[in-house]
Amino acid sequence: MLRRLGKGGDLELISRAYHMVFAHVMGVQGLFFVITGQISLPHIIFGIVLTYLSAIGIAAGAHRLWSHRSYKAKLRLRIMLMIMQTLAGQGSLFYWARDHRLHHKYSETDADPHNISRGIFFTHIGWTMVKEHPQVTEKEKTIDFLDLHKDPVVAFQHKYFRIFDLILYHAMPILIPYYLWLPSLYMCVSVNYLRFVISYNTSSLGNSVAHTWTRKPYQKDIGPADVTWLSLLIVGEGWHNFHHVFPWDYRSTDVGLYVCNLATAFIDLMAKIGWAYDLKTVPDHVIRRRAARTGDGSHPHATLSAEEEGEKEKTQDDDDTNEKDINTNIKTDFNENQMAIDKLDVGDIEPAPWGWGDKDIPREDAQETVVSHGKSE
Repeated sequence: MLRRLGKGGDLELISRAYHMVFAHVMGVQGLFFVITGQISLPHIIFGIVLTYLSAIGIAAGAHRLWSHRSYKAKLRLRIMLMIMQTLAGQGSLFYWARDHRLHHKYSETDADPHNISRGIFFTHIGWTMVKEHPQVTEKEKTIDFLDLHKDPVVAFQHKYFRIFDLILYHAMPILIPYYLWLPSLYMCVSVNYLRFVISYNTSSLGNSVAHTWTRKPYQKDIGPADVTWLSLLIVGEGWHNFHHVFPWDYRSTDVGLYVCNLATAFIDLMAKIGWAYDLKTVPDHVIRRRAARTGDGSHPHATLSAEEEGEKEKTQDDDDTNEKDINTNIKTDFNENQMAIDKLDVGDIEPAPWGWGDKDIPREDAQETVVSHGKSE
C-alpha cells in the first residue's frame, strides 16, 4: 500500500513515520473525547459506520477482489468499493494489491513487504516507516499487475489518489459531523484519527497476530494461522492459514459464519443483486484432502474416507508434474506477459500462488474450483 522509495526518499520516510505517530497521538485524544462523553451519540455512530464501510472496502475490495481476483464485480460495485477503500486511509488500490500479492507470493521472506521474520512490530506497523528490502522491488518484477493497470477504477483512483484521499479520508469524515452536531473542529479531527487508528491496527493484525499464533489446519509448515476471534474484528480475515493455502476462494474460509465474516456476507449480497459474479469457491472435498495431507490435524474433517485416501495418494504422485503446469482453466487476459516474467530469476524462494490467474495454483485445485453466479447482463 506504499509507493516504492528510490534515492532521496528520506523525506518521505520521515513523513510516513510522522503521520503514523501523529495519527496515534490524535487517536488517543479522540478516544478520550469519546469516553468522557464529549462526542455526541450520532457522531459516534457515524464514525462506527465509516469504520465498517472502510473495513468492507479493504476486505471485499482491495483484498478479495483486486488482490486475489476471487470474484468479479460490475463497474458500479467497483466504484463503490473504491470509495469505501479510500475511507480507510491505507493508500491506493494499486499499491495495496501490489504489496499484498507480493506478500502471498513470497510470504515471510525478504521479498515480503511486511515480513514477519523481521519481528511483530515491523510486520504490524514498522514496515510503513522504513525503506523496503531490495528483494521486494526485485521480486515485484515476477508478478503480473496488468489486470490492475487495465481496470479503469483502479487506474483513475491511483492517478488522482491525493484528491480522493483529501476528500474521503480527511474532509468528509471531519466536516460532516462538524456541521451536523457542532463539536469543535479539533474534536472532529481527533475522532477521525481514532477511526484510522482502529481501522489500521485491526486490519494489520492479519499481518502480525495471524502470522504468529494458533491453529494451522490446512498447511502446518507455513507461518499464517487461523485465528477465529480475529475475524470478528476484521470482518472475516482471521482464517489466515486457509487464506494462504486457497487465496482465490472468495470466502477466505470454509467456516460458514456470516457473523464472523461480514465481507463474505457482503459479497454474497452483491451476487444476489447481480453486482458481483464469477465467485470462486474451493470444494469441501479439496479442502479436506489438503487438510489431511499437509494440515496439523486440527481440522474437524481432516480424516479421509477410503475413497478420498486413494485420491490423496494419486495427488501426491502427481504433485511434481501438476505444480509445474499452467492450468488452461485459469488463463486470463494478462497471462500474455507471463513468458517474460517466467524468465526472471526468483532465487531460492519457492513462490506460492497469490490468487486466481497465478500459474502456481496447483493444477488439480484450479480444475476443481467452483465458479458460481455467472455474469448476467
